[in-house]
Amino acid sequence: MIIRKGEHIKKSILTEDAIIYKKYESDFLEINIYTMKKGGNFYFVPPETPGGIKVYFIISGQLKNTTSDDHLYTHDSIILQPGDDYYIFTPEVDSLAYVSTYGDQAYERTKKRFALTDITMESIEKKDHYTNQHCLKVLELAREMARHMKLNGKESYAFITAARYHDLGKISISDEILNKPGPLTEDQYNKMKNHVLESSRLLSENFEEEVCLIAEQHHERLNGSGYPYGLKAKEIHEHAKALAVLDTFHAMTTDRVYKKGKTTEEAFLELYAMADTHYERKYIEMLELIIFNRNHLK
Repeated sequence: MIIRKGEHIKKSILTEDAIIYKKYESDFLEINIYTMKKGGNFYFVPPETPGGIKVYFIISGQLKNTTSDDHLYTHDSIILQPGDDYYIFTPEVDSLAYVSTYGDQAYERTKKRFALTDITMESIEKKDHYTNQHCLKVLELAREMARHMKLNGKESYAFITAARYHDLGKISISDEILNKPGPLTEDQYNKMKNHVLESSRLLSENFEEEVCLIAEQHHERLNGSGYPYGLKAKEIHEHAKALAVLDTFHAMTTDRVYKKGKTTEEAFLELYAMADTHYERKYIEMLELIIFNRNHLK
């Protein structure tokens, strides 16, 4: 059997940075091609089916591991089996990967997780431009934070994915509330708080429990003043505490219709004033280092 260049069975745009092409499938074998744009956020994940194997071959490109200084280059391969750690990476140039999957449905699982979720984010973009852009900026910070937290591949995957989609549930919030040019009423604020539960519900359709918990709890605060459950300190998922700092910092420093964003210095002063009561101090310190390094490299 010959598969010509440009031929494929199915094609799915996963995100604005990635496309997956199904080139071949049988009862046991599936062959896909991934195209990945420079600077995107990607995962090579092990098969879910017992006995399955995934072979990722880099046709062209250069991939930087998000959790280490490791790289994959053109003609490098990575082989994953059930139970292996996830390989989280960012392409440093536009890249292309050939993926052979034995005993697992990689195309459909990947499409369900990312393509359908990103369609929802695009719908939110039409309702409220800020939310989608906010999630993308928090994602960028989360990638750097994951390294400072020394997370392994699977932990990074859950943390970074939750960061990207933490406001997914805002699809259920009315335009009137999302785009209100002023403070919300108590009733409107209570409705807005439901977005974290809706985010968790939507994510649970295709993602692991860890991703859902982090997204659901990113508005909880150490002293129990947060929502949706009023959890305290040790009751809050550790990585939700980190996401809370990233989410709040970006919100503080961004201009909105009803307020002008704070300077970086003002935002950190406010975060440190709430350290140990609302936010975990160590994550504020990590973020400060990330922002300092970014500014220093400019």
